[in-house]
Amino acid sequence: MNHKGQFFSPDLIIAVLVFVVCLTFFFMGSASITSQINFVEEKNSVDEVAHAVMSGLILSSGSPYNWEAINLSDVNVFGLVESKNVLNNEKVNALFYFIDSDYTETKTKLGLGGYDFKLELIDFNGEIIFESTRDFNESFFELSYDRFVLYNNRETILRGIIAYEK
Repeated sequence: MNHKGQFFSPDLIIAVLVFVVCLTFFFMGSASITSQINFVEEKNSVDEVAHAVMSGLILSSGSPYNWEAINLSDVNVFGLVESKNVLNNEKVNALFYFIDSDYTETKTKLGLGGYDFKLELIDFNGEIIFESTRDFNESFFELSYDRFVLYNNRETILRGIIAYEK
């Protein structure tokens, strides 16, 4: 039955099917790899923002220096310390007040962009000293960033929780 010029044969059909199956697996695998790369890039972006925000809070006293005594609209930069890693009580109280009273403007001044956040001050017994009243949507990823600080001469943890959509 072999004639010259016969185009379709069982070998060609099998080869085409194998090629199509391999091509399908390739595209499915590349879509998965692409989504994993996007996730890692987003996490890296969140890490950069969180590092900048948390470091700014514990390494600076803010601008102007007495920002805790003025209106939120007049604050340029938040900073919580009176010396390196030693928190100022008034600044801590003011920041938590600003977060709860005007979340959006405080988030903007902290430089968080499109990310949601929550701030907690926790002692080493696990007791929450301060906590902003922000809850996240269940469809958000939450990443927490801890910094060890002194508050009222006690070792505590300043925890920033950054959330972004999955």
